[in-house]
Amino acid sequence: MRAIINGVAPLIMLAIVLALAGGTSGRPDTPRDARAIGEHAIAAQHNDDDAAETYERIEREVEMSGDLPPAVLQDRTYRVVPTGTGTLRLLLRDRGVPVTPEIYRQELQTWIRTLESALNPNGIDVRGAFAKAAEKRRVRTAIVDATRDAFIAVWLGREMQDGFQCDKLRLDPNPNFRPRAMAAEFLGHARATLWVDEKSGHTVRGEAEILRDISFGGGVLGKVYKGGHLLLKQQPVAPDVWQPVLYQYDLSGRKFVFGFTLHSRIEIGHYRDLGSVSQALAVARNDVSGSASFRGEP
Repeated sequence: MRAIINGVAPLIMLAIVLALAGGTSGRPDTPRDARAIGEHAIAAQHNDDDAAETYERIEREVEMSGDLPPAVLQDRTYRVVPTGTGTLRLLLRDRGVPVTPEIYRQELQTWIRTLESALNPNGIDVRGAFAKAAEKRRVRTAIVDATRDAFIAVWLGREMQDGFQCDKLRLDPNPNFRPRAMAAEFLGHARATLWVDEKSGHTVRGEAEILRDISFGGGVLGKVYKGGHLLLKQQPVAPDVWQPVLYQYDLSGRKFVFGFTLHSRIEIGHYRDLGSVSQALAVARNDVSGSASFRGEP
């Protein structure tokens, strides 16, 4: 269930960001049309998504229990690297303790083999990875198409957020939304507030509240209960390229018949564009040779 949540929660936030091009309405004194803001935000988001395929980053993921006082369930830091068909997570630290040089070297060698495979797309061992990447793109496309009808956006004014002058918008579920694909069924289960940078059109901050339970496998595999809260923050990492720097989830639900409460915070930083697969492979080989050291936590 944790893997499902970690996969779905960012997707919910992404879907809400993309939904800005859906049905919109503005107050009579709105100086900027909400639909125009949304179209700009979608174009910016597509640019960021394309750029992300070549970037590496550092992620620190901390999960806390719902107890009082809360207990740390997991505290791990990863180096997330591009592979040509997705990303690979290289464990750097577990509860603050660095992995051994031997383990890190093995992880780098796995990265090298994955990149070498990506350079041979006709190889049997990489066909499955390309098929999986294609399926992810297909699901994403279905969700993007659905979000145009899933929400109604209203311009709320302008606010400063993290040093950026932003258009603030509220996104309410569209009561007439009818998903055409299973992948889009969770849309319409959330209400959100977005802060969109007025100059660049990139989303600076997004907050969402789950209004209705989200079921997996028809409820057999589990549910995420209503009342959950999600937070996304983004910042520029290169000219006209913005990437997430924080995800935070406060959720409860059940896996099969077992209840859970999850408080997860993922801090992201140290973005670096590695370029093409061949260029990333050169970086990986240089790292494994020991001539380059890594830079630490976000």
